[in-house]
Amino acid sequence: MSGEDSKSSGEFGEKIVLNLLKLIGWGNADRNPSIVCLNEEHERKSEKHGLDYVFSFESPLFNHRQEDVLISSKHNKENYPEYPTSIFKKYLYELAEAMDCFPGDPKYSESRISRTIKERKTSGVIFWISSKEDSERDLLNEIKTFRNTDKKVEYGPIYLVDNIRANFLFRAISYAKNLYGEYNFFYPPTGYNNTDPYVKSDYGNKLPVQWINTNILPIRVEINKSGPALLLFVNEQFSENSLRRIMGFTQRLTHSWVKVIILYYDYLELEHRNAVQTTKRLFEEKFIDTVDVRSFRDTISILGEE
Repeated sequence: MSGEDSKSSGEFGEKIVLNLLKLIGWGNADRNPSIVCLNEEHERKSEKHGLDYVFSFESPLFNHRQEDVLISSKHNKENYPEYPTSIFKKYLYELAEAMDCFPGDPKYSESRISRTIKERKTSGVIFWISSKEDSERDLLNEIKTFRNTDKKVEYGPIYLVDNIRANFLFRAISYAKNLYGEYNFFYPPTGYNNTDPYVKSDYGNKLPVQWINTNILPIRVEINKSGPALLLFVNEQFSENSLRRIMGFTQRLTHSWVKVIILYYDYLELEHRNAVQTTKRLFEEKFIDTVDVRSFRDTISILGEE
């Protein structure tokens, strides 16, 4: 790829990522920030680490914690490489070195978003996007045996968002937004986010960084005046076993929902409704009366689910 093509591809990928960040409440992230390099072992030609975005916000899962998220955007015009691990390691080490220097950066070291903050946590997110729509390979699964062989690089949590995870976020949130208008992410009690009643909130417009590549996304919407509903999006193929597990998880959420809607992308009402009824019989009647199962695929088949 020529230099001009590479620049064009990178800018296109950044536009995709920016629009995703807006959907998850991270749209006001600092764009194209530079982090001063403070570690000679990084052996950089430049005195600064370049990033695509930095976003800081108060964690909805941990009271009094500031999440500092360093974001790297990577884009492929073609399919992902056949063997992605070595390229992923390069991306990861670049981001890890920036994370290493971030706490001492003159601009960000004293940047606290609230007086209630007692601790800060630095995380990294790599958006690795391919423009090939048929590129639905599970990169996380392919690189799960990755090991850090470079002992000079120590890093905190770094999350990879590939096409599968990015499409899941986009489709799920777009479905909620188009159908219900306003939406919020639901924050279940973790044991760390319900210790201070003055900062406790069980929903908000910012996606926790820990969920950036999740396969289960809980969204709170208002469907009528009688109370809130929970949309639980599931990024896996529909099956009885999957639905049984998801319903068990949902039942344990300590919240009074007017309606709980579990959504699979590949759910088909005519094909799967008997499996849904079989699974519902395993749970209490009071709970299953609130539960529907639907698809969040945007095709005419969803018109038969109403």
